[in-house]
Amino acid sequence: RGAPDYTLYDGCENEYGLIVVDIVVNRNGQVIEATPGVKGSNNATSCLNAQAKKIAMSYKWPADSKAPARQYGKVSVNFTPTN
Repeated sequence: RGAPDYTLYDGCENEYGLIVVDIVVNRNGQVIEATPGVKGSNNATSCLNAQAKKIAMSYKWPADSKAPARQYGKVSVNFTPTN
């Protein structure tokens, strides 16, 4: 579907880890469901899970009227300390 647009948010500045998020995308390219901390995640603290879900929900792909009503996928969010 092409490259997505997304927003990064501040938070969890002193934590690091990889959070894998299961997502469901609709035909408009919007993420309609996000489940953080699935297999492949490490250091899945509550703060990182919340931030990863917020970031995943901000993803937007190009619309595709021929796509299935619900497309399933994964997004990996890698957090690094900022201080």
